[in-house]
Amino acid sequence: MNQLDQPCQNGEIGILLSLEYFEGVFARDPLAVDRLRAQGIMSITLVDNSSDRLITSSSSDAQLTELGRQVVARMNEVGVLVDISHLSEAEMLAVIEFSSRPVIASHSNPRAVGS
Repeated sequence: MNQLDQPCQNGEIGILLSLEYFEGVFARDPLAVDRLRAQGIMSITLVDNSSDRLITSSSSDAQLTELGRQVVARMNEVGVLVDISHLSEAEMLAVIEFSSRPVIASHSNPRAVGS
C-alpha cells in the first residue's frame, strides 16, 4: 500500500495537493521539484511556456527539452505525479514516452467531448 491508497484503505478522506503549472515554477532548476514535494505537492500539471521551456513542439511533433527531461525524471524519482491535462496530443505522447512512471490527466475531457 502506498501513501495515496492509505486513507481509502482506512475509510478516511484523503487530499492530494496539486500544483497547476505557472510560469517560472521550476526557475530552470529541476530540483525545484524536491522543494515542492517537501511542501506536500503530489502532482504537477505541466504546461510549456517561455520561462521554463519543457517541450519543443510543432502541430504534429513534440520533444522534451533537456530541462523537460530533467523535470519529468525528477518528478518520477521523488513520487510527484506528472499531470498532462494542458498539453497537446503530441506533447502528451512525448511525456508519456519519456516518463518511467504512469502519468495522469486529472482534468481533461475525452476527445469526443473536448473536440
